[in-house]
Amino acid sequence: MGYDTQDNGFLSFDNVRVPRENMLARYKQVSPEGVYSAPSRGLEKMGYATMVAIRADIVIGAAEVLGKACTVAIRYSAIRRQFADAEG
Repeated sequence: MGYDTQDNGFLSFDNVRVPRENMLARYKQVSPEGVYSAPSRGLEKMGYATMVAIRADIVIGAAEVLGKACTVAIRYSAIRRQFADAEG
């Protein structure tokens, strides 16, 4: 949900005329008179909801990895010996 409905690419041309039929705009249109029509509000809301969900997943994943790293560090520091004893 979300990524399939987004047009994430762009092109930049200089002094080139692209026919309206070839604009590669699934949700945004330009009329023959040159009037731009914006996408419906539902698509913007869905894109925002997807963005928030992905960011939440990133935070959850980071917390899991940090927890594993802390576990390894604490266990290692609990058994590590800095110096040898007097008998060698």
